[in-house]
Amino acid sequence: MLNDREIELLKIVNEGLLMRKEELDRKLHGSVDMYSVLMTKLISEGYINNVDSIGSQCFAITQKGIRAINH
Repeated sequence: MLNDREIELLKIVNEGLLMRKEELDRKLHGSVDMYSVLMTKLISEGYINNVDSIGSQCFAITQKGIRAINH
């Protein structure tokens, strides 16, 4: 079961098909370090994919992540 912060993070990543780390930093008002543990957990559990797009770290929500938001 995901907690409220994890769901919030999934919703932010879900705003676009692919979210660059810099975009995520802006959306989290520079507090991405605070969320890094949550991101690591969500990636390891298959809710978010870590994608390397032309040398820039990006994140994409998975089908599992979308189902978790809609549940």
